[in-house]
Amino acid sequence: MIGGTTVSQPVGTGEATRPNLSIRYRPVLAALLVSAAYYLGAKIGLALTFQPHPVSTLWPPNSILFAALLLSPVRWWWFLLAAAFPAHILSELHADIPLTMVLCWFVSNCSEALIGASVFRYLTRNNVSLDTMYSVGLFILVSLLAPFLSSFLDAAFVMLNKFGTSSYWNVFRMRFFSNVFASLTLVPLIVTWKNGGIRSLYAAPPARYLEASLLATGLLITGMISFGSSEVGANTTPALLYLPLPFLLWATIRFGPRGSSAAVMAVSLFAIWGAINGIGPFVSEIPEINALSVQLFMIVAAVTLLFLAAVTSERDETAQRNRAMLRANPDLVFLMSRDGVYLDYHARPESELFRTPEMFIGKNVRDVLPPELAEDVSKCLEKTASTNEPQVLEYSLTMNGEESHYEARLIAMEGDKCLSIVRNVTDRQKAALALRESQEKLHHSHTQIRSLLGRLIDVQEAERRRISRELHDDLNQKIATLSIGISRLKRRVPLPDEELIEELDELREHTNRLANEIRRLSHQLHPAVLEHLGLVTALESYIGGFKDEEQIDVRLKAELGEERVPFQASICIYRVAVEALRNVSRHSGATSAEISLKRVNGSLELKVSDSGKGFDVEKFRKDGGLGLVSIEERLRLLRGTCEIDSSPQKGTTLVARVPLTH
Repeated sequence: MIGGTTVSQPVGTGEATRPNLSIRYRPVLAALLVSAAYYLGAKIGLALTFQPHPVSTLWPPNSILFAALLLSPVRWWWFLLAAAFPAHILSELHADIPLTMVLCWFVSNCSEALIGASVFRYLTRNNVSLDTMYSVGLFILVSLLAPFLSSFLDAAFVMLNKFGTSSYWNVFRMRFFSNVFASLTLVPLIVTWKNGGIRSLYAAPPARYLEASLLATGLLITGMISFGSSEVGANTTPALLYLPLPFLLWATIRFGPRGSSAAVMAVSLFAIWGAINGIGPFVSEIPEINALSVQLFMIVAAVTLLFLAAVTSERDETAQRNRAMLRANPDLVFLMSRDGVYLDYHARPESELFRTPEMFIGKNVRDVLPPELAEDVSKCLEKTASTNEPQVLEYSLTMNGEESHYEARLIAMEGDKCLSIVRNVTDRQKAALALRESQEKLHHSHTQIRSLLGRLIDVQEAERRRISRELHDDLNQKIATLSIGISRLKRRVPLPDEELIEELDELREHTNRLANEIRRLSHQLHPAVLEHLGLVTALESYIGGFKDEEQIDVRLKAELGEERVPFQASICIYRVAVEALRNVSRHSGATSAEISLKRVNGSLELKVSDSGKGFDVEKFRKDGGLGLVSIEERLRLLRGTCEIDSSPQKGTTLVARVPLTH
């Protein structure tokens, strides 16, 4: 399996079957390991028995089964228990123990392991670890509960088989403390070293091995002194018991749960060995008291160190998480006292610091920051003493010749300390400024559009009035004249042929003038020639009429080739040219103008120039009429551009470009 994906290989290579064989025989290997450990543990447990009582001071087999079930899938449990059975039989049959007692003890051993493993895995949701306060608390609870329940059964079996001379409750008590002692010392050792302990040895640096060697040497020496001394008095017992404590704390704090469990097991073996051999601080005239003293002392020590190891592990994990968060945090972080002294800092790029660390660590903000900013920071620090709300301070500093903007959040911590988290908001300030400018431009555009709409309505009404005047004053008069002529001819009928022909010719002239006027007005509204004959012909037609009306000489130069110009581009350029010529006649005072029309880089380019008096373009954009605005809007609709070059007394040139492909 690589990354969760099965990698298939050709049959017969030998490599394809190796992972499958390893997985297939893993339960068998686990069963053999449990069986061997159970046998060895039983032998050790029998060796640690205070005669004539049938209960060992430390009984490892139950704890070995307990740890094996914790670390194995539930579907393996029956197989592991079955593998432990022959080891149990072999280890106890040669110890002059009746077969029925041997079988009964196996039942009670298995019941304790099953109760402990089932309850612990259920409470922790199969998360078997001892590196948190919660998991350690549950483990201690289960380590008390499982021996407590199974000890009733164990003591009953001893009574039924009449094995030994102790009473039921004496057997219950010895069996309970023995198994609790084993669970709290041996199970953590197995679980913690199985969960990554062995692998951690390969990655440990040489200094770590040296420290572990010194710790082991210290434990060996103190163990021999504390529990191997035959001259122990009442005055020396407390000192001997406390002698291993510094090394136990060393193992717990520096090596975590794995180091703590190994050190506790080592001290436990020293204590039991000394008590059995009648030496050390746990020696009295009653073997039961000796065993109970060892058990209670080591149970209390194991519980204490398990919690201490969990706290240390959680602290280390929290520290690692905080360091990772700080490494990923782009903000500047400063630890400060409430009176404004810098205590520590974090900065990914130290180039963002206003001063180098040597210039601000241990110094007051008034000695580091500009006076006004230092005063603002001091006020925020004072406010954190009376509220849990973060104090937000925005300020600017000049760094590397550029002004940078920052936002600081000051948060109260335990004691008289504060945490200041400083974020560089220069980009955000620039973005906000750009957004504000865009909003202002948008507002200005909206204002222009509203003004343009109003002016468009006025122009529309003015155009309607012009058309109405032309219809009334010009076309209507011509039609009336034609009507009068027809009425006069009607009254004079019959006429001689010569007079009739003369009257009809006059009516025809009136009719032609009327038709030309209607055609001119229609051409102004929509040049049909543009749609049917093209842009160049339409411009030539308009320029011809423009010359006659305005007495301005206009020259047209067109280089468009044979390819037809799209109608939308044609109508746009036509309207721009017409509006430009109108501006020439109205404002420039010029007597001549030139129009150039050609294709340039996929665009249609119109250039209109005159030799008139010119104007201020920007001023005309703000205060002028709609002509220039309408030109720009028409071109913008087709993604075109408009350039105007003009200055007073130097003429005007307008260049309009419209892309021929959209």
